Amino acid sequence: MILIFIFKPALMADFAEAKEYYEQVTKTYWQRYRELQELERAMAKARTEMETACKHDWVRDWEDRDERSRWICRHCNKSR
Repeated sequence: MILIFIFKPALMADFAEAKEYYEQVTKTYWQRYRELQELERAMAKARTEMETACKHDWVRDWEDRDERSRWICRHCNKSR
């Protein structure tokens, strides 16, 4: 994935140029936001598939004191 950073000097010649720049930045923002949402959904799906395929080996989680489950899979980190 290639990230494109848009740079524009702080001084704008006129309102039309500033508005055009703002619209361009807004459009780029929303495109990246959609891409990020798609990646988050893909990550969640991949994690679910990984946890489903895992042959869980449950071990006691001595460090975690806030959650209800005290067991965790040593392979995929899923809580029991």
